[in-house]
Amino acid sequence: MTEPVAPDKAEIVSRARRALWACGICFGLLFLMGLSGVASITLLYDDPLYRTGTQGFEGDVVRTVSALSGVIGVIHSWGGYVGIVLAGWAGLEMFSFARLLRRTDEGDWRSAGRRLIPLGLAGAGILIVALILLIPSGVAAKGFLSYTEPKVVNDTPNPGSFAPRIPGRVELEDGDDSKFVEWHTRELNYMLAVGALLLVFAASSTRKIELAAKKLPESES
Repeated sequence: MTEPVAPDKAEIVSRARRALWACGICFGLLFLMGLSGVASITLLYDDPLYRTGTQGFEGDVVRTVSALSGVIGVIHSWGGYVGIVLAGWAGLEMFSFARLLRRTDEGDWRSAGRRLIPLGLAGAGILIVALILLIPSGVAAKGFLSYTEPKVVNDTPNPGSFAPRIPGRVELEDGDDSKFVEWHTRELNYMLAVGALLLVFAASSTRKIELAAKKLPESES
């Protein structure tokens, strides 16, 4: 049985760059999803009178969010599905790069490869699970936080009843439903943060190895 050939410098740099691109695109989408989540809460309270009457920085933020409501809706609605694919891609690229490192002649790189496998797979797996759970919890949270129809009293709408629900200030009988809001806005985001941190550690090690590989002579691996 022939021994596996140690990878050369070009292959190490190329595979490291692929893993870093996969992680970077995934991180970028997660960042946009976080911004869209905050903005979507602002949109729950969007009102033309409030939008035009608010001045200064707060008014600029509200008007900007309102103008980008279409983009925000697309990112917040479909970002989870795309994120699942990107997290899987990042995990696979990191796993592939880690296996490549284990074939090198460098002891430190082989050790890094053994660390990168659990870091990459665990980080990507946690992200995927969190994103899968965010989708149904987001649908439930949206329904719970959506505006209620204004009640009509003496043929006049009662504007006091036309307001979004506020997390943490709900009636006791709505306690079970409010859990979806808490999970969507808090617990599952903690899961996302843990998964992203694991991938960040893996990406940091990958970047160091890429820089070290670029300094090697062409004949070394």
